[in-house]
Amino acid sequence: MKATIVSSPDDIPSIKTEAVIVSFRPSFDDILAIAGKKVKLIQINQATSNSLSKNSRALIASHGIKLQIGNIQGLKKETLNI
Repeated sequence: MKATIVSSPDDIPSIKTEAVIVSFRPSFDDILAIAGKKVKLIQINQATSNSLSKNSRALIASHGIKLQIGNIQGLKKETLNI
């Protein structure tokens, strides 16, 4: 599965893959926009996971999206096979 690395909220409209790696702390609106892109997996880092709101987690779960916690340090490519 290919993943798109999203480094800012401005990159969200260009998502065309089923997996997204978010390298910033997304707001609820950002999560809502990502969920609207019909993704199946969102990967965030541990610090973002600790600050992710309950509403964002509920939205992710209600759309059937898998939330994966992992480090994204050193990734520079626009898309990545995971």
